[in-house]
Amino acid sequence: MKNTYSIKLGAGAETPFEGAGVSSARITRKSLSADEFNFEISPDKSAQAIPYGTSVRVLKNSRVIFDGLVERAPAAASGASESARYTAKNAWSELEQIVYQQPWNVVPSGSADPESALTGTYKSRVILGQNTAGEKIGVAEQLRDILSYAISAGANLAVGRLDISSPMLFDEIKDLSCAEAVRRVLAWCPDAVSYFEYSAGAPLINIVKRSALELVGVDAKGGEVCEYSVSPREDLRVCGVCVKYEKTHRVGDTEWETVEEDLHPEGFNQRSKRALVMTVSLQGLSAGTQSNTIVCESIMPNSNSWWLSKFPAFDKSEFSRFSVKNQKRFSSLMNELKSGSVYDWMGGSIDDDMLSATLSYEVAGTRMQQDVSVRLRATNLKSGTYARDVLQNEAEEM
Repeated sequence: MKNTYSIKLGAGAETPFEGAGVSSARITRKSLSADEFNFEISPDKSAQAIPYGTSVRVLKNSRVIFDGLVERAPAAASGASESARYTAKNAWSELEQIVYQQPWNVVPSGSADPESALTGTYKSRVILGQNTAGEKIGVAEQLRDILSYAISAGANLAVGRLDISSPMLFDEIKDLSCAEAVRRVLAWCPDAVSYFEYSAGAPLINIVKRSALELVGVDAKGGEVCEYSVSPREDLRVCGVCVKYEKTHRVGDTEWETVEEDLHPEGFNQRSKRALVMTVSLQGLSAGTQSNTIVCESIMPNSNSWWLSKFPAFDKSEFSRFSVKNQKRFSSLMNELKSGSVYDWMGGSIDDDMLSATLSYEVAGTRMQQDVSVRLRATNLKSGTYARDVLQNEAEEM
């Protein structure tokens, strides 16, 4: 049975190639790029040139095999003939024309009040690998979000198979087209391919791993095969993969960077030809400085002047021949904490101490004595400012 081909331009009727003046036609299928339909029409069959953006649908035996829009329409002529050659591309071309954006909650534009209620807006600075709730997602979920956004922006396509379950890392980027975003996500799946299925509805995009594709046998000696070539794609083979994790750490005013590497196979030379190297930025360790100042004085239970400083009522001229005896105390720490606080991280000890003694003195020639006691906070630390580094954020794990 002979195959019949027809073409439908815009809102026009479906017309056989011969009736539409199509003298030559070629469909080129591409992965992660636009399928193309290149065709030539004799000018006597077309009253006017086909304008840019005209929809083109090609059918084989009444089954749609291409659906796209005219993108190029250069004229061609020679001494013997004149014709118009056109190039139409499928919906992947629309993915290349739409910038991928994600919704963010921000303070309204023009508002000077940071406490204003947040409003949703689309930004072309995106974080691949996370959904709108900030949750980590895999390759398939991210691809679906990109394609769904393109459809909402007017792309003429529908989402078919997305048989890729690979995980991915967060990737912050800006001003990518939807096509570029898809290719960037598929860097995590280098064996992925895309293909379109055409039917009466919108073209159906499928993205799967090569290993998941169905094997198809083709009779190279018969049927419609005029010419074919097969060659191994050694250019796609890599000798190894190196992922570099860059972390910037900060403690106080000091900042430094570390680089950790993950190699597969282990120990391969990442500087060799056809090595796949990727850099991932991760959050590093972040720490601040906590400081505390204390003032201390020596505890001197055998000193008359020390006791007089605690009981200044006896440090007057009417009191003479002052002395101290029967000194006792609970703690053995030798300094009194006058101001500030002592914390465990300062490396010292603190006790609630009580010192007691008998004060002996003379008043108007009469010898007298009085039992006294004083409570204080005793420590083995000295006056000064103590500081430590306090972890604020742990380094993100690889």
